[in-house]
Amino acid sequence: MLFQPSNISPDEINSSGTVDLTEPLEISWQVNGDSPMLAYQIVFYANDSASTKKYDTGKVLLTAPFWGVNYAGETQFYSVTIPKATLSANGITNGSEYKFVITQWWSGTASVTQSTASLLLGRSTPTVKISSISNPLTGYSATFTGTYSQAQGDALAWVRWRICEVDSEGNRGDAFVDTGKIYGTGELRVDYSGFLNDTSYSIILDVQTVNGVDASSGWVDFHVEYEVSEDSGGSASACQTSDGSVLVTWAQIETTQGYDVYRRTTGQSNLEKVVTVGRAVGEIRDWSACSGQEYTYYVFPTGPLAYLTAAIVTNAVKVQFWMWNIIEATPNADGTYTAVASYFFRFGSGGVAEGQFSNNNSPTLQKNFTRYPTRQPETPNYLTGSVGGYIGKIGRDATYSDTLAQARALRNLSTSENTLFLRDPKGHFLNIHTNQPITVSVDHKSVVMPQTVTIGWVEVGEATGVKIINSPEATFWPSDSIIFTNITIDPSTGRLLWTTEDNYELGSVLSLSDDSDLIQTTTDGFTAAGLEIVNGNSLQATLNVGG
Repeated sequence: MLFQPSNISPDEINSSGTVDLTEPLEISWQVNGDSPMLAYQIVFYANDSASTKKYDTGKVLLTAPFWGVNYAGETQFYSVTIPKATLSANGITNGSEYKFVITQWWSGTASVTQSTASLLLGRSTPTVKISSISNPLTGYSATFTGTYSQAQGDALAWVRWRICEVDSEGNRGDAFVDTGKIYGTGELRVDYSGFLNDTSYSIILDVQTVNGVDASSGWVDFHVEYEVSEDSGGSASACQTSDGSVLVTWAQIETTQGYDVYRRTTGQSNLEKVVTVGRAVGEIRDWSACSGQEYTYYVFPTGPLAYLTAAIVTNAVKVQFWMWNIIEATPNADGTYTAVASYFFRFGSGGVAEGQFSNNNSPTLQKNFTRYPTRQPETPNYLTGSVGGYIGKIGRDATYSDTLAQARALRNLSTSENTLFLRDPKGHFLNIHTNQPITVSVDHKSVVMPQTVTIGWVEVGEATGVKIINSPEATFWPSDSIIFTNITIDPSTGRLLWTTEDNYELGSVLSLSDDSDLIQTTTDGFTAAGLEIVNGNSLQATLNVGG
């Protein structure tokens, strides 16, 4: 005998009930039982109070018996297609809801009829288009819009935009912009800034209606070519500093109103917006650069026409650091962050102690009557861990030192209302905060009594795409500490005496050449001061702040 049909499609019960009734209607179901199906009948009704009958296929005999399971033990579905002309002739049209009932025969007289009718909703296929795009697109940023229409006025459940690069042979790469499914909006718009010059791209808009119908614009190709003036562009450079940030500097252009700074990761086909700065700025520090990546920076001088020249492009800089770093930052109105403090774990007894990462997902396993348990998943998927090590520095004299103030600043992270980010040598870049007491221990057996601080952390938000940027006007900007040194002449010998602070690290080094000229040597960890002989006998140091 046969049992009730199951897994019926279309059917609003299983979210497949919306169909375009101007097209042929395919109905499928799973045949259940120990006998083959020999015949079927499908009866359609309006889903109204009277259940008005609309169409009856009558009893349809099969040319061959249909089994619900084939020779290999695989479940089989039976499918029936009703022509669109038949639907139209019987008044089964879009804009209304209908129900149907299936009857199956396994002998000449024995049959089973579906006890609960299946529901379907007739809706016209939605139309989605991307508004006209200039080809070529004459800028590195653009706003894309789309249009959506549906004859019965169905609202949108979600929208999704994607953008990818197209190679010279017309092949599309992976999407570097993917908004994901955005729910609760009818505004079909996406903004992107970071297109490369003389490069081809493709964009697509996908939507789904509240009734579960998908529609797509299809991929739309376009080319990007910047129109630039004849103004000279200047030069730019990038280098990793000793604190793990990337220092980007560029020659300033007199006619500019400001600069848009972008970053390209080697191997990727798009630019990432880093920051917009004013015309007086000629350098920034990128604290969101990840270890193990190679970056090239693009500086676009801006003006009344949005760009004055082609991008000023830096050298490619390979970022690699061997420390753990916690950055304390404050958010800006443009979505970037400004670093206000940076803490490093470079050394430790046996090295920096980095705890294991955990994603804190613990699914439940329940035993049943089968060989294998039933797994009930959990939704949490955030990282936790810990990092601990010495908090001090090794100075130019190769000795280690730290202070109580450094430990106090780290302890204060527990109560900080600022945003914290974690970077490590592997390349992780995480939005974190503390999740347990911060501990401090002192090794009293050592002469320098190094302090070890251990911080437990928890991932509290997404860090993908986050940029942490400082420019020279920021409070937290390593400047040449040569201004805190003293230079005198030993009257008895005529030798130059140079006195520095303890832990003099971010500062120029002075020396005399063989010709008795004063030489200033710098590293890449700070902005060097300008040195000048004043009144013929005084050496004046001036910090270069603000470009």
